[in-house]
Amino acid sequence: MAQQVERRRHPRVTADIPARLEARTSATVRDISRSGVRCVTESLLTPMTLVEFLLELPTGDQGYEELQCRGVVVRSRVLDEDDGTKFEAAILFKDLDGDARDRVESFITSRL
Repeated sequence: MAQQVERRRHPRVTADIPARLEARTSATVRDISRSGVRCVTESLLTPMTLVEFLLELPTGDQGYEELQCRGVVVRSRVLDEDDGTKFEAAILFKDLDGDARDRVESFITSRL
């Protein structure tokens, strides 16, 4: 059996982070890396579209900080969940400023 090769350049950690896409669609981030997020959404996102989203990134003090992000939908599919149909999307960060990138990396490092 052939061994699967990891193609990701950045470590990815599991998460349960609330997010809001385009200020109207709620989502939950299921994993995050320096490159982007995989999230579950209420609506199907069109691949190769630019989206703006807000992440409620947990902090070490039981609170959270809001990060305004932009990204490109690189993959989208239908999920069948027990509580109804949901959708999964992979979003590649685009133009994440240095401070936001540092906060994402700090979150990831704290989970490794």
